[in-house]
Amino acid sequence: MGKAFSDKTVDSLFALVRCGMGTGEAPSEFSLNDAGWNEVLAMASEQAVTGLVFSGVSALPDSCHVPDSVTFRLMQEAFRIRSKSEAVTGVMGKVLGLFSDAGLHPVIIKGPEAAAFYPDPSLRESGDLDIFFYGEEFVKALEVISSRGIAVSSFPDGSTHYLFEGVDIDQHGKYFDLHCKESLLPEIPSAEATLLMLSAHILKHSISSGIGLRQICDITLAYSSLEYNA
Repeated sequence: MGKAFSDKTVDSLFALVRCGMGTGEAPSEFSLNDAGWNEVLAMASEQAVTGLVFSGVSALPDSCHVPDSVTFRLMQEAFRIRSKSEAVTGVMGKVLGLFSDAGLHPVIIKGPEAAAFYPDPSLRESGDLDIFFYGEEFVKALEVISSRGIAVSSFPDGSTHYLFEGVDIDQHGKYFDLHCKESLLPEIPSAEATLLMLSAHILKHSISSGIGLRQICDITLAYSSLEYNA
């Protein structure tokens, strides 16, 4: 986190996030002053978990006083997050339909896939949309996009980026951010593949831009939701 926060507000954030995830009980006692609440909301925003904090606060018993100003701010943020999620979901349906009509088999990974594990998927903050294609379908998908006059840019890792109706889309030819023999990797799709993909994504962030709390929440909920061979 970019700023030093008190242990009490950090513990409060984690308690609300766990409650919002459904992995922890709502605290029976929860006392923060205005400054503490402001810190919790600032941390939640920085870590992209405001939706979970909103769910956590909503589950607090009446005995836990939450200032009206905090409730109002969280309601505003929840509306914003849900609106963005709805927009991304709408574009996802359109772009998947476009590729399917072209005889391709797109696979949505990361964000929307992780959101499905949340108690309320619409409250997971949406970023870009990641789509994976097997083999030659990667190039064919780019041809479909280019035929619509959409500009495509490339990243050093071989993935590409384009904007589809206002939503950033990253297209991948690799499901895993890993370099190893295909025979060592789990079958796609599978619970094991999802868990390895999310773990590898966290590893990639840990050696580049850093790990966010949202990524930890994603994989926590994936482990608690999926049936897999440990």
